[in-house]
Amino acid sequence: MKITKENLVGWGACLGGIEFFDAHFPSGEADYQDVLDELAKEDRPDYALWLLKRAGADTTKKLELDELIVEGSFFFSGSISIRGVIKITKNLFAGSGIEAGDGIKAGWGIEAGDGIKAG
Repeated sequence: MKITKENLVGWGACLGGIEFFDAHFPSGEADYQDVLDELAKEDRPDYALWLLKRAGADTTKKLELDELIVEGSFFFSGSISIRGVIKITKNLFAGSGIEAGDGIKAGWGIEAGDGIKAG
């Protein structure tokens, strides 16, 4: 799924969000997940949550791992399924559901489009 500057303008993005996108994606388009990765790297949970609510879940994306441990924030466009534990020091957002076999811990916040399940 691609995110374009035209999408952002059409969705009513703020000037700061459009400037962020222009600075990081000068071609005017980027893969949805690449945008979320850049927002996590730059610690912009406000922009990430806004984008996830406008663009919605990417139902073609599913992250499956044994564990997910991140210093900082982690944003994913689809669903997250972790067999063990999820530990995030800041924010964990997913376009669809989040599931962990052993538990979920986030320092600041957790949001998922389709629900959260742990242990």
